[in-house]
Amino acid sequence: MAVAAFVLSMMALFSQLMFFMFAGARIKVELRPAILTHRGWLVRGPDGGWSKNRPQPDRYFDAENDLWVDCAEIVVSNVGRLATTVHDIGFDFTPARGEQEWRVTMRPIEISGSAIDASSARLQPGESQTVVVMPWPTLRNALDRVASEVLIVRGSARRAGKRKAVRSPQLDGWRLGKDAERLFPYVLPTKRVQVFQALAHAWPYEKIDGLYEVYLNVWSALVPMPGLDTQRGLVEILEQYMSGDVIRQIRLKRDLEELMKSPSPARVAGLEGEPRIE
Repeated sequence: MAVAAFVLSMMALFSQLMFFMFAGARIKVELRPAILTHRGWLVRGPDGGWSKNRPQPDRYFDAENDLWVDCAEIVVSNVGRLATTVHDIGFDFTPARGEQEWRVTMRPIEISGSAIDASSARLQPGESQTVVVMPWPTLRNALDRVASEVLIVRGSARRAGKRKAVRSPQLDGWRLGKDAERLFPYVLPTKRVQVFQALAHAWPYEKIDGLYEVYLNVWSALVPMPGLDTQRGLVEILEQYMSGDVIRQIRLKRDLEELMKSPSPARVAGLEGEPRIE
């Protein structure tokens, strides 16, 4: 009888412990790569990042001919039984050599079904918050900061009242080599794609529906068509595009002009400059 009573008491204690662990608010964080095309379509990749094997052609994305820019999609879900508030939806950077890790948040872009505020969100049980960002300049800066040859990137978010962030699964973390030049590894960006990416990374608004129109104007200024006198200059276009931000205009103009002077990249991956996938 004593043994049976002890077993029953342990089972009751275990059930109470499990109820305590799973009855409250819990969040799950997922991180996946994506491609934003000039048509405004977001083509999502696998959770663990782009693999070494090129995926099957996507009817919404032609890597050799479309204009595109690397994106990241972070999804935070409330998988508990109580409503909760999440803060600081962003990235967790962990150098592979044991250097100190750190977290960053970025300004999201507005895509259908995604949020434009990564700082805070209230989630009811079963609800999720999706944030889409263009992360490459931040990732490149992080790679330059660390001495480690590999940087592990994971999505992260913090519950209200908690200091420790919840991160996406470690097995799904992106392992970026220090010499990486982009996230999408299967083709080298053409000159047109590089101009589109430069404009996207400098885009000052959450809505990106006007990005392609600006690209067309900028490209016509960089590569003028013979016999057309109605084309505007690059400075005039950027002034309208970045109203009031003179420093950003100057930097972008310089970057675009240097980009046009650089050699044209090859269109097929596998040549010098392809990012190393760990």
